[in-house]
Amino acid sequence: MGRYKKFGAKFFYPKSLVVLDVYESLAFMFLMFLTSVRMDISMPKRAGKISLVIGVATFLVPFMITTYAAFFLRETSNLNQALSDSLPIVASLESTTSFHVVFGILSDLKILNSELGRLALSSSMVSNFLSWIFLLAVTSMKEALETGEVHVIILTQASKVFVIMIIVYVFRPIMKWMMRRTPEGKPLRESDVIGVTLIVLLGALIGEFTGQHFLFGSLVLGLATPDRPPLGSSLTEKIECFIWAVYMPCYIISIGSRVNIFLVKNVDIIVVEFIILIAVFGKLTAVFIASLYYKMPFLDALLLGLLLNTQGFFDIQNFKQAMLVKIFYNPSRRYVAYQRRTIQHHRRHGELRVVACFHGEDDLSSIVCLLEASNPCKESPIAIYALNMEELVGRAYPALIQHKFGKHSAIMRGRVDRIINVFSMYEHQNHGLVSIECFTAIAPYTTMHDDVCSLAVDKCATLVIVPLQKWDSSLIRAVNKKVLANAPCSVGVLFDRGTLDYKSVVMRRLTLKVWVIFIGGPDDREALAYGSRMADHPNVRLTVLRLVNTKRKLSSTDLLEKKLDINAINDFRIRCVSNKSVGYREESAEEASDTTQLLWSIEDDIDLVIVGIKHETNLPMLVGMSDWSEIEELGVIGDLLASPDCKMKASVLAMQQQALVVEEMVENQSATKLAAQYDAFDSSNHSKEGSWRD
Repeated sequence: MGRYKKFGAKFFYPKSLVVLDVYESLAFMFLMFLTSVRMDISMPKRAGKISLVIGVATFLVPFMITTYAAFFLRETSNLNQALSDSLPIVASLESTTSFHVVFGILSDLKILNSELGRLALSSSMVSNFLSWIFLLAVTSMKEALETGEVHVIILTQASKVFVIMIIVYVFRPIMKWMMRRTPEGKPLRESDVIGVTLIVLLGALIGEFTGQHFLFGSLVLGLATPDRPPLGSSLTEKIECFIWAVYMPCYIISIGSRVNIFLVKNVDIIVVEFIILIAVFGKLTAVFIASLYYKMPFLDALLLGLLLNTQGFFDIQNFKQAMLVKIFYNPSRRYVAYQRRTIQHHRRHGELRVVACFHGEDDLSSIVCLLEASNPCKESPIAIYALNMEELVGRAYPALIQHKFGKHSAIMRGRVDRIINVFSMYEHQNHGLVSIECFTAIAPYTTMHDDVCSLAVDKCATLVIVPLQKWDSSLIRAVNKKVLANAPCSVGVLFDRGTLDYKSVVMRRLTLKVWVIFIGGPDDREALAYGSRMADHPNVRLTVLRLVNTKRKLSSTDLLEKKLDINAINDFRIRCVSNKSVGYREESAEEASDTTQLLWSIEDDIDLVIVGIKHETNLPMLVGMSDWSEIEELGVIGDLLASPDCKMKASVLAMQQQALVVEEMVENQSATKLAAQYDAFDSSNHSKEGSWRD
């Protein structure tokens, strides 16, 4: 549009172009700053061989191929001078991988901290580092060739060192001082945000004064900026929005105003597209060969190559590549279970492995108390994998960090150190009975469940415990729902009401009154198995309340579940027959109103109630209860007990037994045969029930 004289004279007059140029420079400056803030300069050291190899190959292989092709075309083709001079630049630009674009695509696809996402992000970061180093080296060589004088070259390099020294020893301490004076958990002050903005402008100005490009100061300042909250998060929230809303549109308009599409010839398009295709093919080949060498799956290697070929914020190819990745990549497939990982089927004298998740210090008391009630002993010790879940803000690289007892954490030092101290004390107090490993997962809430499930897979966990509070945000509750949907083992959702006190564990005065509500089904059997383990603890008093419906007519499939429920109850009663701290009750409930009245009439001196999450949808005693359920993660019974209308103020642990996808497929093939075998069970069902109810 700017090529039309009337339109151009009205919108692109000389003064407006000056303003656009200023905004374009500001957009580039702050975008470079925020991109480098997100980068973790220590990442290449811990990225692993595969990330380093793929990152290096992604830059070097296409760079060598495209550069050779560019010079070959210059020598053999009759190109115009402008295109001939710019071909090497096009070749080098097409060889780079845009880290910030890869980050944006992975965030949109919600696979940022999946296996493929982590590998793509770390590889693109390595590639971007190499491209920046190459750019600085080429710029320095060009300056040296232009000047030709030794003292000028020395002064030029000394000026770069001077800029770095100013940023590291003046600007960085100022930003650390801003962080220290900000209360923990609070955002950065508005005055400090303005101060950081002025520091960015001052860093660019110092770069210009010393003969460097203004982007050099922004790049070094971003790398030197502490990325942990509150600084990184505040910069991302308060500066990035303004950049994308104001500066970037001006940048695009300024670039577009300089383009004259009428001067582009078909030959020019063919030559440039040829260079681009060579670069794409070179990247795909490099990534594909390196990935297969490290025995990555064929499809994952191909999708990784597509991700690392993304370039530019407004490249239409990004959309196509992102759609292919979304269609063909499913990160949850590695969580499919090929063996039972449930408490019900866990060996009684084997080690119980538990992934205990929490969102902060407020969840620690109930989590540790629940773990102690799980009865760690010499015959069946407990391996605890404590996972502190933190939202990814201010940095781009999601991380799963393992902490060492006795060593300080570089991230969120105060809070993490206090959490580590709690678990270190608990492990020391139960030496030989409990082993603990502490982790911090830094990820966006949309994909945080991947860290939980991956840790459960890697550690062969039997149980994952996630906390839940009524005041939790919808994002945290969404994490719990995704864990329930994808976990490779059983899951317990703990709704704490303050009845589980960590101090009683420290003082060795833990006394808990625990109830298990049993209706039937896999989740209730898991709740019963967990309660049975707790019953072996000398300071736990357990009561099992079973709700029955004697008038319900059962189908052959229901009879199969009924037999499994009866077997579970019988196993429990045999195991606890000599335990005087264990009680058992049965109550009849024909309708939902009976269930509600019965549960709300339970005594209010209970500390913990364990329930199953899922039940049969057609149970008369539960029909209609799900319609007014507020916390669906707890199931209808758990939600009923967590209701403010319930006088019993006990904490609630809602259990979900592992979804055995592979085993269920095998079992379902013989379900018809099994159902036929249990038809005979229907006639003798009542007589058998009577023998163990007495």
